Amino acid sequence: MSEKIEFVYIFTNPAMPEYVKVGITNNIERRIRDLSHKTAVPEQFNCHAFLTVKGDKPCAADIEKSFHFFFRQRLHPEM
Repeated sequence: MSEKIEFVYIFTNPAMPEYVKVGITNNIERRIRDLSHKTAVPEQFNCHAFLTVKGDKPCAADIEKSFHFFFRQRLHPEM
């Protein structure tokens, strides 16, 4: 049985410099392609950073949630 690998990513897009996309995927390139083409944005998303998460536990979701909290606190300190 192979170990589960997921990526928690931070994507940016030059067409939307104020926007940061945080999510989970098992394929970074496919996720960039899907977001860039299916959402009809004028420029392709760029992978600003990612974290590789290995294991059977669903800890990638916990990490993603922490990233969202981190960014929310800096963008909206009153929250």
